[in-house]
Parts: sequence; structure tokens; C-alpha cells
Amino acid sequence: MVDGEPTKEVSDPPWSGLHELLVNGARARLEPGSDADRVASAVYERFLGVDRDLQDIVSLWQAVARPDGPLTGAERGLVDNLRRLADRATPLLRRLSEGVPGFAAYTNRLHESLRRLDYGEREYFCVGPDSFHTVCSQLHEELLLCLGLDRRDEPNQ
Repeated sequence: MVDGEPTKEVSDPPWSGLHELLVNGARARLEPGSDADRVASAVYERFLGVDRDLQDIVSLWQAVARPDGPLTGAERGLVDNLRRLADRATPLLRRLSEGVPGFAAYTNRLHESLRRLDYGEREYFCVGPDSFHTVCSQLHEELLLCLGLDRRDEPNQ
């Protein structure tokens, strides 16, 4: 309590505390040349292809998505494209999480967003904190931070 007022409990977002490197909003750089750094670098290089494909899929979604109602055939097709991206990202995340365990949570978050999309919850495509697009964006940022990279230096940026 502060000044006689009850304290307000604030719940952490589902991805908070993913691993020990994220502290007070800052990601510590993995030790350059370490095994974890080498694995994260290899995963990052392969993730860039997933990210490029995701950008294309999100652009298509924005062109065809309706604001409400059951998902159309075109929308379901784009959800299937996300599922294929998740299938490509899962082994990368599994490999990465062997050295940096907190990255394992991203697999569950991606699959949860797909599950919600299967129920017709459109916001899990690219809107909100747990949408497929947002989860991938957070993963991308965490990879950049732990590798000491800057998004502006990426190819095609």
C-alpha cells in the first residue's frame, strides 16, 4: 500500500520472463563466439526467410481480411500459410532453446495463435500482443538483441 491506497496487482504478459537475458527491458548480448551465439546466429539466418514470407502473408491478409464473420476460404488459406511458417520455425526454435531455454516459449505462443485462428479469432493473425505476427516480431527482436545486431543492417530493410 502507498499512502493508504491498496496496491494494484498487474499481471505480467504471457511472454514475460522468457529467459534470464531479458532484464528490465534490455536483452544481454550472448557471449560472442560462444556455442549459444553460434547456434543463435545460424537460427537467425534461417529465420530471416520465415520473416520475409510472413511479411508477404500479412500483406495478403490485410488485402482480403474481413472485419468479422466466419473466416473466408481466402482467409483460411492464409492461416494455412501461417501454419506452414510455424512448421518451419518450430525446429529452429527447438534448436535455439537448447542453448537459450527462454526461446522455447515462442513455439507454444505461435501454435496458440494458430489454434485461436482456427476458432475464427481474426485478431490472432496480426493484431494484439499474442497474434502470430506480433509473436514473430518479438522473436525477431530478441534474436537481434541477443546477437547484438541492428534491424537497419538486415538485408532488404
